[in-house]
Order: sequence, then C-alpha cells, then structure tokens
Amino acid sequence: IEEKVGEAKITSVKIDEARELYRPAAARASLVYFIMNDLCRIHPMYQFSLKAFKVVFASAIEKAEPSDDVKIRVHNLIDS
Repeated sequence: IEEKVGEAKITSVKIDEARELYRPAAARASLVYFIMNDLCRIHPMYQFSLKAFKVVFASAIEKAEPSDDVKIRVHNLIDS
C-alpha cells in the first residue's frame, strides 16, 4: 500500500507540472470564452453557446502546429 501511495504522489506531481506548462493556453482559452460570452452586450445577435465555443476551441487545437517541445506547442495553441 505504501508503494502505491508513493507512486500516486509522484504521478500527482507530474500531472501538476504538466498542468502548469499548459496554463498560458488555458488562460487564453478562458479569455476567448468570456469575450465571446460578452459580445451579446454589443448586439443580441452575438450570442454564443458553450457548444459554439467548444467548436472554436476544438478547431484552434486542430489548427495549431504540433511540436514535441511543450513550450512551442503552448505558443502554437495560443497563436491558433
């Protein structure tokens, strides 16, 4: 059991490190979501659902140039 707990802690640290590497891309995605959400204040025609945002988000991920370097990948995700 102690061995499993140790493995779980190591895995948790690795996941946290990976999460932090992608935080800039997550922050940009969050910004885009809230901008899309607030567009209806300009005109009611600009109302977008969460589903519409997910389509935009998925499209951006597909268009982003892949890279083995995580920092470059995050930069590509932000620029897409």
